[in-house]
Amino acid sequence: MPSAERIVGVVPFSRDEDNPASRMRGFEVARALSRLGVRAAIVEPEQVSDCSVLILGRYARYTYRRWRALLREAHRAGTKVVFDLADNIFAWRRLSCQAVRHLPAWHRLPRCLRFWWEQRVMLDVVRDADHVTTSSRPLMDLVSRHNPRCSVIPDIVGDRYFEFCKEHGPGETVRVLWTGYRDNLPHAEVLFEALKRIGGQHRFELCVVTSETRTSPYRGTESNREIVAGLPFQTCFIPWDRDRACEDLFTADIGVAPLQPDSIKSSNKIVVFMAMGIPVVASPNYEYQQLVENGRTGFICSSPEEWAEALDRLIGSPKLRAEMGAAGRRAIWSTHRSVAIGQQWKALIASLMTQRS
Repeated sequence: MPSAERIVGVVPFSRDEDNPASRMRGFEVARALSRLGVRAAIVEPEQVSDCSVLILGRYARYTYRRWRALLREAHRAGTKVVFDLADNIFAWRRLSCQAVRHLPAWHRLPRCLRFWWEQRVMLDVVRDADHVTTSSRPLMDLVSRHNPRCSVIPDIVGDRYFEFCKEHGPGETVRVLWTGYRDNLPHAEVLFEALKRIGGQHRFELCVVTSETRTSPYRGTESNREIVAGLPFQTCFIPWDRDRACEDLFTADIGVAPLQPDSIKSSNKIVVFMAMGIPVVASPNYEYQQLVENGRTGFICSSPEEWAEALDRLIGSPKLRAEMGAAGRRAIWSTHRSVAIGQQWKALIASLMTQRS
């Protein structure tokens, strides 16, 4: 393990814990390691020489030149660098097309070039890191083409969610809840279509928990609140508040996690719902399929028709919601709490320190 003089430094994507990647793969990692007896702390990249191991997120404020200088300094100081990759940097063409499609034509080329350049920079860091961690197996498979020293470590959603346990019973209105990063509302289109199909059959409301504003354009200048309010069924909007996140998400009767077909995402969204005993309906993302046993701990759905059928069954049956919620909670109880994932980080650090000596 790290020596008494030097620490394990964690550099999150940003210092904003409302950013999911920063919170689950930065701050929560440092806390989990500290609880396991590892001297870990959130640091700035410039403190690399003070660290025996530096767990480095895709730091938002760094240029290519500063990335190269950081890696050289780590090499001189004997610091092992773990590059933690939560985003699919290899999909720059698709991501750039999505980001620029609402921009004027003369703005699109510079934005696409920026995406391409960021990918080039990140690939260099992937190749030069002593180890690369990812949040999903498909992303690790992409990383392994450039650096064979890689592994998957799940997000740490936080143990507080496990302190809540939903009791499902009959009620007047069933709450279907979507939560996510503020720019990801387009992923919910298949959900919107499914709810339109069953709108006259049950009493339900769609609750959206996210930030009101977005960093990328979607449907013109509408805010997320305005988009939700314009849907043709009962809705409510709750602004994201990290201090109240557990309480807000616990109001759900059904958790939903729709994604675009080719998205590579971690399982953190459905882990949060499953931890609280809330049944989930999710897209056939690889990580979702590894956790959800279709028909027992939740539903995996592709088309609007499948989504509508799954939601129809869950909305209409408190008994089914209770059974699926309890089964999902049992399925992740021992594998996705912070101590279990913290042990994976601790084992990786021990392995790197052994190589160092």
